[in-house]
Amino acid sequence: MIACIEFNRKDIRPEGISRNCNAHDHFSHYTAAISMRCPLLRSPGNRKMPVMISSREDRIPLLPPRTLRDIRIKQLVRRFLYPLTIFLRQRKISSFLAQTQEPKLHVGCGINILPGWLNTDQGTILNRRGVIYLDARKKLPFYNDTIHYVFSEHFITCLSMDETTNFIHESYRVLKPGGSLRIASVMWPFLAELYGNSGDRYERYVQWATNTFLKTRQNSSLLVLNNLLYGFGCKSIYDVPTLSAMLVTAGFAQIVRCNVGESSHSALRGVEGHGKVIPPEFNELETTVLEATKPVNANVG
Repeated sequence: MIACIEFNRKDIRPEGISRNCNAHDHFSHYTAAISMRCPLLRSPGNRKMPVMISSREDRIPLLPPRTLRDIRIKQLVRRFLYPLTIFLRQRKISSFLAQTQEPKLHVGCGINILPGWLNTDQGTILNRRGVIYLDARKKLPFYNDTIHYVFSEHFITCLSMDETTNFIHESYRVLKPGGSLRIASVMWPFLAELYGNSGDRYERYVQWATNTFLKTRQNSSLLVLNNLLYGFGCKSIYDVPTLSAMLVTAGFAQIVRCNVGESSHSALRGVEGHGKVIPPEFNELETTVLEATKPVNANVG
């Protein structure tokens, strides 16, 4: 079965929240956004979030005024500092490429800073703390055949299908012939199994996710599923056949499914950091990893 499910998250995402999200970034904002849809859900600390009832059918909740003010301030700061951020980024990229023979690009890194990699994220300002600003929905700021490895973890679900397609094509363009793209992500089969409560591991996952995120006594796989889809800004979900087909269409070959932390390339082993944020057992349960290689005789044009 081939599946790709795309969600319109424009009505959920609070203004100013980064689209290059890490799985646990901005959780409180999304919890507030979906608490209206399920009265059992609460914000972190079990505090009720103030909401305003909208005349729209879906009833979009508003964030607290103080939170909205902070978001607007960050927007203004980023808009003001954006030109300087781009200027400094290009200098840092040039310096990085000059210092390594196997450039490695980490997209949507969040808090998982990998040594020896060019760690990038949309949420950074002035390229601080070892992270370079990058909006992966747009053209990547590299020449053709520049990068040896590209890696993203729990990232493509935060993109629409068109944005994911663009990211895959851009990764292919900037990769050197023989280079590899590694994608780690939640995929549809896991969600289907989760809803079916298939086995003891899934039951433990539901209990853990309920206690960690939902703050309710009701262990419901459906509530956990809703939290995964709505609580973390999910815009699209794939399965292995669909994502593999997208990779092949972009020009990739040798599509290989890997276990978390494992790879035939030494540079791609142990790069996942999501298992440091959630229990490793559950990270392995919810994460599917694909690696795709750019053919040695590839010609981008």
